[in-house]
Amino acid sequence: MDGLPDSVLVMSMVDALVKCPKLLETYLGQAVDNAEHSFIAFNTAWFTDGLFVHVPAGQVLEKPVQVLHVATRADVLTTTRTVIIADEMANAKVIETFVGLDNAYLSASGY
Repeated sequence: MDGLPDSVLVMSMVDALVKCPKLLETYLGQAVDNAEHSFIAFNTAWFTDGLFVHVPAGQVLEKPVQVLHVATRADVLTTTRTVIIADEMANAKVIETFVGLDNAYLSASGY
């Protein structure tokens, strides 16, 4: 997160629910109708945390933001959410990487 402007918010979903709940709630769960997609409904029911990124209007990020998801165990299900908001005229590149160690399986939903 070195070099990110102070106006760009990057935090856990738990922190976002406390620090900027109205902004998060405007977007969380709005991309897809849960009733139409069983995987999304499952993730919505069971997610406990995730990542929240907000790039405010007019902000241009010079470097990409990389989101790294790491699964370390094969016998644990992790259901997370990622919400990335780029307001009007904002510009950011996001690289999302999924890594599973050994036989670990990683599932993610960005809706």
